[in-house]
Amino acid sequence: MRSKNTQKFKLKTVSVINDKFKTNKKARRTLKTIGKIFSIAAISMVAVMLLTVCIVASAGIIYLNNYENSEPIYLEDYTAGLGNSFIYAYDSNGNKIVVQELQGESNRVWTPINEIPINMQNAFIAIEDERFYSHYGVDWKRTAGAFLNEVVNVYGNQQGGSTITQQLIKNITGETQVTLERKFNEILQALDLERRYSKTQILEVYLNEIYLSNNCDGVQSAARKYFGKDVSELNLAECATIAVITNAPTYYDPLFNPQNNKDRQEYCLRKMLELGMISQQEHDEAVAYKLVFKDTSNEENTETKPKNQQFSYYTDYLIETVISDLMAEYGYSYNRARQMVMGGGLSIISAVDMEVQEKVEYIYENKTAGFNDDKLQSAAVLMQYDGRIVGMVGGAGEKTDSLSFNRAVHSKRPPGSTMKPLSVYSYGIENNLLTWSTLYLDKAIILNGKQYPQNVDGTFGTNKMITIQYAIAHSTNTVAVRLAQELTVNKLFDFVQNTYHLTTLEESDKAISPIALGGMTHGVKVLEMAAAYQVFGNGGIYNEPYCYYEVTDSDGKILLSKKTNSALALSADSAWVMNKLLQTVTKPGGGGTGQRYGLSAYGIETFGKSGSTNDYCDVWFCGGSPYYVAAIWTGFDESKPLNVYAGNTSGIIWGAVMKSVHSDLPAASFTPSESVVELEYCTVSGLIANEHCESKEKGWYKISYTGGQCTTCEQTFGEEPNTHPEETPIE
Repeated sequence: MRSKNTQKFKLKTVSVINDKFKTNKKARRTLKTIGKIFSIAAISMVAVMLLTVCIVASAGIIYLNNYENSEPIYLEDYTAGLGNSFIYAYDSNGNKIVVQELQGESNRVWTPINEIPINMQNAFIAIEDERFYSHYGVDWKRTAGAFLNEVVNVYGNQQGGSTITQQLIKNITGETQVTLERKFNEILQALDLERRYSKTQILEVYLNEIYLSNNCDGVQSAARKYFGKDVSELNLAECATIAVITNAPTYYDPLFNPQNNKDRQEYCLRKMLELGMISQQEHDEAVAYKLVFKDTSNEENTETKPKNQQFSYYTDYLIETVISDLMAEYGYSYNRARQMVMGGGLSIISAVDMEVQEKVEYIYENKTAGFNDDKLQSAAVLMQYDGRIVGMVGGAGEKTDSLSFNRAVHSKRPPGSTMKPLSVYSYGIENNLLTWSTLYLDKAIILNGKQYPQNVDGTFGTNKMITIQYAIAHSTNTVAVRLAQELTVNKLFDFVQNTYHLTTLEESDKAISPIALGGMTHGVKVLEMAAAYQVFGNGGIYNEPYCYYEVTDSDGKILLSKKTNSALALSADSAWVMNKLLQTVTKPGGGGTGQRYGLSAYGIETFGKSGSTNDYCDVWFCGGSPYYVAAIWTGFDESKPLNVYAGNTSGIIWGAVMKSVHSDLPAASFTPSESVVELEYCTVSGLIANEHCESKEKGWYKISYTGGQCTTCEQTFGEEPNTHPEETPIE
């Protein structure tokens, strides 16, 4: 039991202290500060503990529920044994030849872990992941600390949360976005990676994969870049110098920011000393060591010097397609699929026709036809009727880089009148609303209170009835617009999109101008236009374009095979009527807009359609022979008018390309099916002629629908017959 004197003493002491604090504001502030510090510390400790528990629990739940949905990482794809990929093609004799060797884009020389100094291994571990050998892919303490640092900045933004395993995953996948979902997926992949691979295997890939500034991937290329040595020859100071670069490659670059690098190098050496990786003497000697930089990475015949890789536009597209197909087929990330293609030991059998490709490239590189301006650009795609892309060029002039902008597949430009056969005309023929000789009024409509459209001659039409064949051959805008108004743009929009697989149409294209005249918001791709026009040369079948036959891995296992997706786009009789109609565009002496571009001199039939936008910023020609179908666009990248007096530049180039690739081929004609027939029609009524019709011409018709027989001439028999209306050639 306490004495009364003791209690009185305590009360008196407390009273004295209180009195002093009442008169000492500084002391009161000090007490409050101490209290805040203890409160923050307590809160932080509790927060870290709770956060750690939550992260572990959440990760565990996600791991159990979503493990099968997480893409596993296969380190075998990143080892030296896979080597370069190769692209092959078949020559004219059917022999498989090498077209391109793919060596990847990085300056990396793979080095086995047993050739990497232990000091280099330990330097990375000390500076990046000191508990590397004790965790299972995720350092929960660092993860919680990093998260708390983001929330309350406890550590002054000094602490990172990713382990070496997680960094490796990030480097391999290229997934760097800062989201909770990505972080959890990275955690799952790290746990899975450490379950399937040893620490040594993970560290080996990491040290060969890590980016170390100056285009150096991996410690071997860095050793040669900075010190002119093999990595096995580096001392402790040099190892630490390289290891610290990875945290911020530019900031800690020893060549550009030597003091930043030196400061962090000494921090790395202190960490290695604290962790017992080196002795005090080793530490002191490394700190005092005078670094001498010497670059041998660019010397001739060194392993690290990457060879110059110059790809054709076709190869560019092939690489992009294989990457995309690997992602779609196996769920790979873009980075993983790209790594496999560019340096994963794959064998890719290209569908390119080397002779065709070389001939098209020659015309485009040397600008031998149609190029009347140095800045004029163009793109071309040639296909066979089964969907095989035999040639592709995505720009005019010499190609100076690889995996560059390819106007054949990346650019979208309004197609002008090349849209007409895909919309109003093939829709009308397919649905038995039009025939070869159906008559339509060549006169503008009233749209928004104004006459629309003008024909290429600047008039609003002749106010005469003309046949569908004449309207197609002379690219008469007024007839196409009248048809679009009558058939309704919504139906035509759906028809074009679904029948011809044009993927770039937009809702704003549901209007008369885009559907009837090709004046679209953004436009179409050259490749997709070539694929669409194949329908008119193969009896109505749409075949998905393909650029490779097969892709195999380094063990010969087939990863991808040629796509053979086909669909009946038009009935065979409709397609062949369209073919015959479009032949009148290129028929010599027929007045069609493409009469100068055909292959009649070679005895080869052609069909085609020209197109240009109102301001003549985009010029097209699409068409085919019995051998190939081709689409060509010409214009300026910045979209400005071409020289209208130079003619249809795309048509000129199309003619030059087709003549070049057909020069050694025998004469050939299209062989339509027996479902179409050539008949005489009456020029007065546009219907099938009878014995009373005195003015007749020939046209092609579906046997199942001819449009009916003329009755006009029967009623006027004995009277002077009407003559065919005067037709003025207009584009």
